[in-house]
Parts: sequence; structure tokens; C-alpha cells
Amino acid sequence: MSPLENEISTDSIDASCDAGPIRILIAEDDPTSCEILKVVLGEWGYVVNAFPDGASAFEELKHDKGYAVAILDWNIPGLNGIEICEQLIKTESLFTYFILLTSKYGLADVIKGFASGAHDYITKPFEPEELHARVKVGIRLYKMHHQIEMYASSMEQLANERAKQLLHADRLSTLGVLSAGIAHEINNPLSFIQGNNQFLAVCWPAVKETLSQAHTIGISNSDTEIFCEEFESSNEAIKKGVIRISKIIKSLKQYARKESGERKPCSLVQLIEEALLLCSSHLQNSIQIDFDRSADFKIYGDLQQIEQVFINLLVNSADALGDYSLGKISISLHGTDSEVTVQISDNGPGFSDVVLKNLFTPFFTTKDIGKGTGLGLSICEGIIKEHGGSIRAFNNTSHGAVFEITFPYRSGESA
Repeated sequence: MSPLENEISTDSIDASCDAGPIRILIAEDDPTSCEILKVVLGEWGYVVNAFPDGASAFEELKHDKGYAVAILDWNIPGLNGIEICEQLIKTESLFTYFILLTSKYGLADVIKGFASGAHDYITKPFEPEELHARVKVGIRLYKMHHQIEMYASSMEQLANERAKQLLHADRLSTLGVLSAGIAHEINNPLSFIQGNNQFLAVCWPAVKETLSQAHTIGISNSDTEIFCEEFESSNEAIKKGVIRISKIIKSLKQYARKESGERKPCSLVQLIEEALLLCSSHLQNSIQIDFDRSADFKIYGDLQQIEQVFINLLVNSADALGDYSLGKISISLHGTDSEVTVQISDNGPGFSDVVLKNLFTPFFTTKDIGKGTGLGLSICEGIIKEHGGSIRAFNNTSHGAVFEITFPYRSGESA
């Protein structure tokens, strides 16, 4: 076995990085030296491109920034190795490790080479082991630079995303302040609608009695009956609509109110009902809600905070279902002498292992940029922990995802 073969077989350098195979450029006008370099570097596992003149090598390096190492002959025709280094060292977006290859070995020459921007210097004739060692140094530095660039890019993206999230949070805060005023403004016309609805209900018996005599002026009884039925059903629908709007406004005002931190007994069924009401626009008609109200439990806590938890979980389930025509969200309550458990499950796609691992990590989100802050579930976890409880997520054995919340409970607090 030759020394070169021994060098190749015992060396364990990785000839690739995250960006792909390691690429090396050679600028060498001597065909023999160029071929030796190509063979040696190729057998070490590197992708090699060779150029016989400095001008073509310079253009390649200027436009293709993917070379880890460039081995440049000092005296190559056209632009020489020194001139190539001097030109390209000014390019901030480029990091290529420059090795000058020359027969010059005087101190003044070495200083001139490094002053030009070269990173290393090797004299002809060279030993393969020495060349390999110097190339590996360059590759290590290239990989570190590549990683730094990736981290810098990630940090820049993260900073931009955080700025958008802070802006979004500020808008939500402003919306919370405005919502109480908006609710008040809606209440004014709503009170007129409610008053007129009640007036019609009071007057309707007398009007109906009068209409019963309409046949005396040529109006058929069948037309009168149809009108009466339509009027009564329409007025009843208006009444139900007014009641629903009133409930939504009441819930909205409570939700928008600043948290007082006051804790008191809360009915879980009532809190979930209010959360469902506030989420009604998000829970499309295609989503079936299966809420088992047969058992209710009272826990001791902050109404607004716990309601916020339920709203976030319901919205997340609705988002997971998307446009699924058979979407279903199930809610159930179970209690023991020491704790009460709320389960909110859906029949959506469930969680991947990566999502499940990072679900409660702040700023982690699977939603598109601008649609999610990645803070909702983290905030939910904090609220539940402040109430002495716990929250976990897992995949349903059949299909879909499950959120399970456990609160401390005393049997004497049963509703």
C-alpha cells in the first residue's frame, strides 16, 4: 500500500456538510500539477473543478459561492493567485478558504500572500499529507462559517417573526380595550330591537283577532293563517336572535375585562358554554359539537383565565379540522374526590411526534406566518399550572387529538 493510499484509508474526514458535498476549486495552468491535484482531492471524496487561467477561476468564484476551498497558483496566467484573493476578499457574502500554491518561500513572499487575503500558503512540490491537512483546516472553517450563516439567518427570521407577534399582541390588546366599547354600542340598537319585539308580542293577540275577521273584506282564511304563522315564527326568531346577541355581548365584555386575579367557584359547564358561544363564528356549521352536560363540577379559579383556556383549545381543534365536512369536537367532564378532568378531543389528523414534543413550547406554531403566535398553548399551560392543575395532549387511539385538563377538586364543590 502506498503512502497516499494509507493516508486515504486512515483519514475519517467528512467530505460533505449540510449544504451538500464539499467543493474545491483549482486554478492551475500546469497540466501535470492540475491533474495530480484533481486525482488526489477526488479520491479524498471532494468535488473538484479545475481552471487553467486566473480570469475564468475568478469569474467562477465570483458567481458561485459554494466552494469551500480554492487552491490558487500564484503565477497563473491572467489574474494571478494574489490578484484573485485581493479582489474576492472584498466580497462580504463569500467565504472560501484560499490556499496559495507556489514555489516562492521567502518571508516577504509569505507576508505578501497573507496580506492579499489568502488564508494559507503551500510551496511546491507539496506532500499529499500536508495538502490534505491544510485542506481540512479550510473545510473546518468553511463549515463553521456555514453554520454561523445559518444561525444568523435563523435569528433574523426569528427576530422578524417576534416583531410580527408583538405587533399582533399589541393589536389584540387594543382590540380587547375597544371590544367593551363596541359591545356597549351594539347594546343600544339591540335594546330598540328587543323593545319593538316585545311590543309586537304584546299587540299581536289583538291584531290576530282582527285578522280573523279579514274574510269579511274578501281576504281568504288560508292567506290569513299563513300570514299569522309567518309573523309568529319571525317574531320568535327575532327574540331568540336578540337573546343570543345579548349573551355574546355579555361574554365578550367579561372576556375583554382586565383580569382581577379574583378567584371564586366556577361552573365548568357554564364556562365551556360561554367559550362555545364566543367561538361560534370559528366553529363552522360543518363542525359537530358533542358536549356531555350530564355532569357539572365547580372549581375554584379565575373565570376569565379558565374561559380563555377553553377558547384557545376549541379554536385549535377547529383549526385542526379545517374544512373537514365530518369534523367533530367532543367535550366531556369526569371527577373524583380529588380532581376533575376536562377532555376536549377532535377527529382531525392528530399530532406528529415533533408537534407533540413542542406543543407547549413558547412561539412554536404549525400555523402560517401571521396566523398564529405560538403563545396560546403556552399561556394555557401557565394558567392551568397557576390553578394547581395540569394539561397534556395526546393522540386519540382511534383518530384525532385530545387535550386533557385536570383541576384540583373537592367533592363538596360539586354543582
